[in-house]
Amino acid sequence: MAGLLAREYAGSQLRTNCLNHGKTRTPLQIRAYPAADDSEQLPEPQEHVDAFLYLMSDDCDDNGEIFAPT
Repeated sequence: MAGLLAREYAGSQLRTNCLNHGKTRTPLQIRAYPAADDSEQLPEPQEHVDAFLYLMSDDCDDNGEIFAPT
């Protein structure tokens, strides 16, 4: 979807990227999967802030990309 939108708006100032941050330790995640053994190892939402800030910054030249944690 990010790639499609990037092509649709090519030539404009709009950049379209996707950040797939994976499972994150949130109250909803814990309620939805109460028996999950890995909830303590999951990243908290604030650990994704830098990636979102980068994608919104003028330093980001990426367009139509999918970003995922490594």
